[in-house]
Amino acid sequence: MQAGLVSSKYWGSIRGLGGAALIVTLVGLFFRPFSRAVFSEEVRGDVIVQAIPFVAFFVAIILLFILSIALLSIRLHVTVPNRTHRAVELITILGIVAGIVFLFQSWSMTPYRYGFTLLLLSTLSFILWSHIVPRSAKDDASLPAFTRRATTVAVVSGLMVAGILFTGLSQGARPEEPYGMRQRRWDFLDEQQQADIAITARNDYRRVTLPFLTLYSLFPALVVFFVLRESLTPRDEAVPAEKQ
Repeated sequence: MQAGLVSSKYWGSIRGLGGAALIVTLVGLFFRPFSRAVFSEEVRGDVIVQAIPFVAFFVAIILLFILSIALLSIRLHVTVPNRTHRAVELITILGIVAGIVFLFQSWSMTPYRYGFTLLLLSTLSFILWSHIVPRSAKDDASLPAFTRRATTVAVVSGLMVAGILFTGLSQGARPEEPYGMRQRRWDFLDEQQQADIAITARNDYRRVTLPFLTLYSLFPALVVFFVLRESLTPRDEAVPAEKQ
């Protein structure tokens, strides 16, 4: 009976939020053809009318995000141990703080370029994770210790995630002509000036960009580590008191 209740909650969320997201998405997709058939060119040129598809897609994304929160909160309700829930929560908070610092620091452009992405993803992750109710902190004492196998697999997986992310970001950030300048302005520089700019850009890449991207890649890697370490550690499948 409890399983049926949970399934009905899944279906209710999918039907309500998912259905609304689908309807709003269809509005965004078909509004332009509809407006061309119904409205005059003057009306179609209005800013509000042109913004309707964008607003529709934006609302659909928000609804899908809310749906993911609802489904995860149902699926993981009182199943995630407090020790891991708290660790992941602290990582998201640290990501928010780091993103703010990166955005407002003045010593390098590299952290500034990635600061907003880190802030946005960390904020969304914190909102998502904070809606998952963990097991009681008192249960941590009765949980088994993390096994060596679980820790090893989690470390390797985290390093793989960090390595893949670091490789992709570092390749994309590799300095190339015209090194952030307009091509026309770069072409007006003499060879010595171009060489000096190239040397400065490469030194900044090695001394600032690569270390920063290493730190940046650790945020998702740590989340993967804590989640996998917990999920791979065998434990008694007793149902916690909160779920009874």
